[in-house]
Amino acid sequence: MDKQIEGKIVKILDERRIVINKGGRDGVTANTSFVIFSVSTEEVKDPDTQENLGKLELVKGYVDAFHIQDRITICTSIKTHGEKNAKAETGVQTLSGAMMAECMAKEEIEGTEKLQVNVSQISGMPQTGTISIGDGVRSL
Repeated sequence: MDKQIEGKIVKILDERRIVINKGGRDGVTANTSFVIFSVSTEEVKDPDTQENLGKLELVKGYVDAFHIQDRITICTSIKTHGEKNAKAETGVQTLSGAMMAECMAKEEIEGTEKLQVNVSQISGMPQTGTISIGDGVRSL
């Protein structure tokens, strides 16, 4: 993909499918994946110059293009999409397999090595909230 595609969620169909305001004429293809994000309200400043560096983008989820029209695309949850592919390959998915996959996803950040940071300066990650109409999407 030559250019990044940026858009917004325009409709929520259910807990696994959303509609975005970008489609085939914008370069969306069957191989396009998107990150869903919102922008924090807090400005991040350079500690030396106090220059405003921007606001944090808070990741809410990831989706794949599923049904592409000219100006809109239905996207499905990558996790759901991946589970469907795993079931298609094996024919079944055990409860223990599903639980393990869920644990692995939650531990993606928690399983990484901790950094030696000044704990008095930890501000915490802003809450991302739920995925909502108007949230941004950007192709990966």
